[in-house]
Amino acid sequence: MNYPAYWPEYTVVYLVLGGGAVFVSLLLVLTAQRFSLALKGVALLLVILVAVVLAPFSTRSYEITEDKLIIHRLGLAREIKRADIIDAQVLPSAMDRAQRLWRFGDILRFQVHFRNNQLGEFQAFLSLPKNLVVIRGIDFVYVVSPVLADSFARDLMLPTWRGG
Repeated sequence: MNYPAYWPEYTVVYLVLGGGAVFVSLLLVLTAQRFSLALKGVALLLVILVAVVLAPFSTRSYEITEDKLIIHRLGLAREIKRADIIDAQVLPSAMDRAQRLWRFGDILRFQVHFRNNQLGEFQAFLSLPKNLVVIRGIDFVYVVSPVLADSFARDLMLPTWRGG
């Protein structure tokens, strides 16, 4: 079962307007006579770097298979064994008063964690803080934002088929 991430209609408008503003600003810098070639190159590299760094972390969808939950992001995916999941519940206030923390992950990788009084420390894989589902596991807490939060939480907690 595949559940798209929550992306409301106005988000596309904001992305287009924001992307257009960045493009126009970059175009003005690149065509201006008073800026040096080095500054123009730095501006172009900065825009490309921001796009390349942020794009892989954009959550697209959540897929529930027989034995795992897959969180699809642009270019990346996180797989979680369903056997490791203890509970999944819809909790609209999950991100309330969440403080951002930085942690070292694997070699040369940072992970963004959050902390609040309600959940403790957790990771969030969401597009917008709407339709929030808290997934508690053996040694993790994740917050996700599928479009159909109630159905997602119910389907995730359905018993998996165990052949034998």
